[in-house]
Amino acid sequence: MSDAGATETQPIIRHLLATLAYRATRVLKDAPEEFAGFSAGEDVMTPRAMLAHVSMILSFADAQLFGSDFERFGPAPTWEAEVERFYATLKTFDDHFASGTPNDEAKLLRMLQGPLLDAFTHVGQLAMLRRLSGAPVCKDHYIKAEIEIGRVGSDQAAPA
Repeated sequence: MSDAGATETQPIIRHLLATLAYRATRVLKDAPEEFAGFSAGEDVMTPRAMLAHVSMILSFADAQLFGSDFERFGPAPTWEAEVERFYATLKTFDDHFASGTPNDEAKLLRMLQGPLLDAFTHVGQLAMLRRLSGAPVCKDHYIKAEIEIGRVGSDQAAPA
């Protein structure tokens, strides 16, 4: 990681991005095909729509911090495309942090309290939807997880 323009918050946020990838992978990996369109009720997003929303949240935070293009995502045509977009958006965001910029601590904290923690909330909701759909996520000891800064791909966790 480059230290150019680094702040105390950046490595924490990069660790959180890797943690988000780990937790999301626990939910997304080996999800049954029908999970993408599972409906928990009226006005509840499907998993595919929720994952699109998470990608949009990450795109928004990236645009706010790094001036990249903000994309409003609708659901991708397939679940696989949605999952790929999530990891690609997360990697782009992490790559921008790896560059060592920005150095606006107040803005970093606002992105942490808003979109980044919102993304975690939605990944938790996806885990709950998996359980409701009849395909619960395997248990994990998250405190023992091997989280590495920069590791934000789908290779994070294999079901136990």
